[in-house]
Amino acid sequence: MKKAIFTMSIVISLMACDSPQRTRNPYGVPLPAEISTSGNGILDTNPDSNIVDADPNVGTTTPTNITAGFDNCNLAYQYYNSFIGHFGICQSSQVDTQFKIKIAQADAVEGNCFVPTYIMPDGTSYKLGRAECVRNEADKEYDMTLSKERSETINGVMVIKYNALGPYMDCMNAKVNFLTAFPNYPEADANIYAANVCSQFVNTFRNYYIQVKL
Repeated sequence: MKKAIFTMSIVISLMACDSPQRTRNPYGVPLPAEISTSGNGILDTNPDSNIVDADPNVGTTTPTNITAGFDNCNLAYQYYNSFIGHFGICQSSQVDTQFKIKIAQADAVEGNCFVPTYIMPDGTSYKLGRAECVRNEADKEYDMTLSKERSETINGVMVIKYNALGPYMDCMNAKVNFLTAFPNYPEADANIYAANVCSQFVNTFRNYYIQVKL
């Protein structure tokens, strides 16, 4: 596994997600209220994640004891983020939606979220499905199934704190929702709008996430 750096280049090829963040429109026309939010994106209007409590009887995002494809799983703490801490993650070699995770730092309040992504050869990426989140205990192994809404094989995971998830989804959906709101505007304008939204996300939450290349 290798770490991948999340950069603003992600926004040019964005295709799917949830409501965009209310932000300054570079063309002076506000987005319609029905597809705008208060700035918290899906966390306020259209939840796109599951939070799982860190109770021993509840603390997995899927039924426990998933074993298929994990013969060579190594959950050593090879990844690190200053807010998430050290963590390990394994993907099943047989089913691309199934994972095992372990996080060194407990978070029983806010939670950590995992979003399936497809990372292209040039380093840009887009999300493939919904986020799965867990309020985790320290050093506990969790089984997790990530839901896909697209056909591409999951080859990356955005690991992000729950309080940054909404703005991340805003970024991921900015282009699509601009074109929905302004169907007569050229795609280049949607790219500029998306770049502004994603720039705001990166500048504000750069320490709250890490994208893992599988």
